[in-house]
Amino acid sequence: LVLDDKNGKGTIGGHQIAEGDVVTINGNNGDIMLGALKLIAPSAESGELKHILEWCKEFKRLGVRANADTHNDCKTALAFGAEGVGLVRTEHMFFDPERIKAVRE
Repeated sequence: LVLDDKNGKGTIGGHQIAEGDVVTINGNNGDIMLGALKLIAPSAESGELKHILEWCKEFKRLGVRANADTHNDCKTALAFGAEGVGLVRTEHMFFDPERIKAVRE
């Protein structure tokens, strides 16, 4: 990957890209691919994930807590193995379209 930010252009593996073009970056290994790839949402029920998390529990010395803005964030964090929630930003619950008008008044 070579980027020319002054001109809004770049090159990926010999292919020219321009500002606004979509690329996909693999967060595990850093691979960069042209275009948007079909993504798979992570699942807390994945057998592989559960297996790795069980290994981690055997050796960990620190607990894992999540930051959460919503009830769903809390549920997701706990499903993925967080031991609790360390920071909750309760003001975000008022951003719901049905509640924001009352907050603004």
